[in-house]
Formats: sequence, C-alpha cells, structure tokens
Amino acid sequence: MMGKLARIWIGATRLELSDELSYRFNFILKTITHTLTSAIIPLITLLVYTVSSGIPGWSLEEFLLLNGSFMFIGGLGSTLFQSMTWRTIDKIWHGRYDMDLIRPVRPLVLATLNTFNPDGLAYIFVGASIMAVSLVKMHWVFNAISTLSFVLLVGLALLFFYSIDIITIALSFLFVKTFALANAVEEIINIGKYPLSIYGSTGMVLFTFLFPVGLAGFYPAQALLGKLSFLMIGKLALVAFAFFGFSLLLWSVWMKKYSSAGG
Repeated sequence: MMGKLARIWIGATRLELSDELSYRFNFILKTITHTLTSAIIPLITLLVYTVSSGIPGWSLEEFLLLNGSFMFIGGLGSTLFQSMTWRTIDKIWHGRYDMDLIRPVRPLVLATLNTFNPDGLAYIFVGASIMAVSLVKMHWVFNAISTLSFVLLVGLALLFFYSIDIITIALSFLFVKTFALANAVEEIINIGKYPLSIYGSTGMVLFTFLFPVGLAGFYPAQALLGKLSFLMIGKLALVAFAFFGFSLLLWSVWMKKYSSAGG
C-alpha cells in the first residue's frame, strides 16, 4: 500500500515539475525572486547585530543558524504540504470536493499526495546555505548525536506544519473561506524565526507545548548547538504527535460538515 502511495506521489510530483518547467523563464524568474526575498532575513539580522548587541544570549552566528534552520524547515514544509491547503480550500469553496470523497483513497491521503510546490525549493537552498556558513563561522565540529537530533526535530517540525495545514483545511469545512486564516497562521509561525526566550516564560511554554512553533527553528538550532537534552526532545516528540492527533480529530469531525454547496 505504501509503495503504491509513494508511486502516486512521485507521479504527481513529476507532473507538477513538468508543468512548471514548460514555462522555464517563468520558473527561473520565480526562483530568483524567492531567493532574493529569502535573503532579506539574514540581511536584517546582520543589520541588527551591526547597530546593536543583538539578541541577549545569542551570537550573530547562532542567530543566523536559527534563521537558516527556520528558512530550511519552512521551505521543506512549503514544498511538501503548502499547496495542499490552498488547493483543497479552493475545491471546498467551489463545491468541487465531492470528487475527492468518491475516490478509492482517503480524502486526506489524496490531498497529501498532490501537494508538491517547487516555490519552496529556493528557501531550502538559501536556508541550508545560511546554516552551513554559520556552522563554519562557529568552527562547529560534526557530532553524530547533535546531527541526528536535528534531523529528528526537522521531522517533528514537518509533522507540526502538516498538522497546521490539516486544521486549516478542516476549518474550511465549517467556514468555507479560510484563506485569510491560512495567511494569519503563516504570520504566527514566523514567531519561530526568533529565540523563544525573548517571549518570556509564558511564551516559552505556549510556543513549546500548546502551539509548538518553536519546532520551526528554535529547537532544531538548539539541537545542532548541542544545547537540547534527550528528555526535552522526547517531550517535543510527544507534543508534536499530540498536535497531529488533535488535527486528525478535527478533520474527522468537521469533514462531516461539508455540504457541497460552494461558497
């Protein structure tokens, strides 16, 4: 079953890439635009650390590592899941979601299989580049445990992003037009590009255990720096899977509200 689903996803991804590359100049122009846009964050960081002492407890290189981690993980999430939200909400809005419901595949699985978005590739590249430069500047020495912890946290972050997309779509079964909500959620997730410590103890708890946006950059960067304990990684894993379970529950309950009436 998993092999079949993987083949479907690969086929859908190839079609998406083929469609994008059929207009190569447009694809190149979009990639350049996204690359330049993503470069704004590290430039702002450099400016902040040039005119001030920066974020207390975080050196320039560490803060750039956090920025790079956030951009890299956000790019992965955008590439793998983001278009699922917009496409599914559009179907619900126009009353075309019935076609997904009658297919011999679970609706959520079907939505997930057709989600590749090449616009996120530029953010992956820039984020990885910023991380690499930051680690070199810090004379970072490869550590298998820190690296594996980072990879695990990237996986948890992607699970969190996927859960957010599921919840956003589930809300559209109730309110139909939730594009504004999706945009608002994206802005909230941008909190993850800064150290959670700046939000105080309340913010630390909120963005770690209730709405774990810290997974988007803060905790992966901490893992690479060797500042994250195994106990904390375990707690973050429980939080991420609990959040995922909550999103599936909302999907299951609210999908029954779909009326096929359009918006």
